[in-house]
Amino acid sequence: MGGLVLAFALHGALVTAHHAGQPPVGPYVTTCENVGYENGVLTGDCRNRDGAIVHGTRQKADQCANGVINHDGQLACANGAITQAWLRGAQGKGY
Repeated sequence: MGGLVLAFALHGALVTAHHAGQPPVGPYVTTCENVGYENGVLTGDCRNRDGAIVHGTRQKADQCANGVINHDGQLACANGAITQAWLRGAQGKGY
């Protein structure tokens, strides 16, 4: 039961920070720079699999129930096929 309470407490802390103007957490933070967050939209310059920077990528983060990832230089919601592709292709690299 304590673990369930802790999970809800952590989720509440993340939601509070997310709505307070802080960028959402996610593995994108290791491969994206110049990250901004305004009006629910996350922006940044992210590295693709070749290491090149993709400038000005955007994702409406409030639509990402499972967080945000860098998918080959593009910010994307962490769910379904995108998450599986990330796990297979760039596990541990954040893109």
